[in-house]
Amino acid sequence: MDKLRAMQYFNRAVESGSFTAAAKSLELSIPAITQLVGALERSLGVALLHRTPRGLSLTPDGERYYETSRRLAADLQDLELRLGARGAKPRGTLTVGMRHAVARYCIMPRIARFLARYPDIELVTKTWRSMQDFDAENLDIAVLIGWPEERELAVRPLAQTRHVVCASPEYLKRHGRPDEPEDLQNHHCLVFRGAVATLLDRWMFEKGGSGARST
Repeated sequence: MDKLRAMQYFNRAVESGSFTAAAKSLELSIPAITQLVGALERSLGVALLHRTPRGLSLTPDGERYYETSRRLAADLQDLELRLGARGAKPRGTLTVGMRHAVARYCIMPRIARFLARYPDIELVTKTWRSMQDFDAENLDIAVLIGWPEERELAVRPLAQTRHVVCASPEYLKRHGRPDEPEDLQNHHCLVFRGAVATLLDRWMFEKGGSGARST
């Protein structure tokens, strides 16, 4: 578990008053927030938040934890600002690894702009088709999709993808329109298989703050 990120999500949930508002401000999904905050509570062995239909409130343990985590977050932000202000202009060789699809559609279109901004950096890119070829020791940065299995990596979210459930008008005319997630069990559904199958072959739905799941 990335405890620093969990602390960030916890702080934002407290300050926003709900997981929904925290997820919106961080541009993340609600499950991404709730699961990591839940993991934080399990690692501490205490409940930090009361979860009610009206929103979130701190438990006594949560109040003590929030007081410290808020101060740590402020100190860390101040340190980053002071170090960044006096830091030297980036230079040297930067080796970045990624999957072919990420390189083609996400990274390559932005390389010219990156090099124009940081002309003293020599950029080396390495791509792979399978995570079996992933070699963290010979990379400075890896751009990955999903949650990496390598536990020693320092992880920072860059962006979030969004998937939608859709069907053609002809299909709906033949088979009917599902009203609830459970109805999808009686439909022909296409799912992704491959390196990120565990992320894409389970469809998660949420309505009114409560979750429902269909597989």
